[in-house]
Amino acid sequence: MKNTKYFPIGLSLVMLALASIAHAIPVSACTSVAWKTKIGEITGRTMDWYTSTEARIYVFPAGIQRDGGLLLGRRIVQGRAVKWTSKFGSMVVSVYGMGAVDGINSRGLNISANYFDSDYGKRNPKIKGLQAGLWVQYLLDEASSVKQAVALMRNVQLVEFVAKGKRSHVHLHITGRRGNCAVLEYYHGKLHAYVSPAYGVLTNAPAFPEQLKNLKRFNFSHPNRDMPLPGNVNPLDRFVRATYYVHMLTQPKNELQAVLSMNTVLNNVAVPIGAPYQAMAGFNTYNTEYKVIADLKTGEYYFKFTTMPFMIWAKLSSFNLKPGASTMELNPENPALHGNVAGLFQPVVINKVPF
Repeated sequence: MKNTKYFPIGLSLVMLALASIAHAIPVSACTSVAWKTKIGEITGRTMDWYTSTEARIYVFPAGIQRDGGLLLGRRIVQGRAVKWTSKFGSMVVSVYGMGAVDGINSRGLNISANYFDSDYGKRNPKIKGLQAGLWVQYLLDEASSVKQAVALMRNVQLVEFVAKGKRSHVHLHITGRRGNCAVLEYYHGKLHAYVSPAYGVLTNAPAFPEQLKNLKRFNFSHPNRDMPLPGNVNPLDRFVRATYYVHMLTQPKNELQAVLSMNTVLNNVAVPIGAPYQAMAGFNTYNTEYKVIADLKTGEYYFKFTTMPFMIWAKLSSFNLKPGASTMELNPENPALHGNVAGLFQPVVINKVPF
């Protein structure tokens, strides 16, 4: 594939693996979308899960020391672990207080983690390990670009854990301020990186090469109202619809138009509240819990629960991101929240910061 980098095994091996597992794994839903506009890069994602992820929004300053082998104070990585001091400030959404599932940093990098049937490989204690819940945070702390984020993973091994009965199996969608994108996935214990400005959409299984192969079945060169689009909620159908609609968007005149336009794309791939799919054998698709939209140029970060009436937002530059500043937290589970909520974040006592 043109403009694609992947390591350390070839695309053909991935495709062979897909044939054997594509129908065996459960289907879970999440969709990430990137849109390059004249006013800047806009990203959006849905979080679709079978229960509340206990989402909290955190703002982390630079200068935080982290140990990638710890999970809520418990060491779960055998052997060497990645340790770092954050170079950049970030705003993230957490999952179960165990790590970030989406966020932006002060250099305009956005990273989203979506469920994926990953295989991180047998633990090699000679390689620095990173528990999977810190994957997003590690790259937001250390990378200023998509290229740097990909490079940081070359000598790191992810280590899984179990939370709420689910394994921490995810893949990443990374978008930079200038429009470059990357998808990071693990198969057979190996990391595969797909890098191109064209890779603006990610859902779930099957693996990214198979998603691109399926997308080639559709000709969007002459769109019209009679064009058939796959309308189900499985990852293949959502991948096609998100790709189609984001390419049909007209250029926005301002940030508000851009955010609202991205919101319409996310609405086209969201799963309705109370959808019965998880009760159907082999379906395992869950309703959308919330949506996130980010303007990577301005650092504006938007959040909307599907069960809450209003969208809320905050700009990363509204916070003190210098080393030594307080970590700030907002609980978005309040139906009265609306508009700019930057002033409603509260400092977190350092020993109470969950990750």
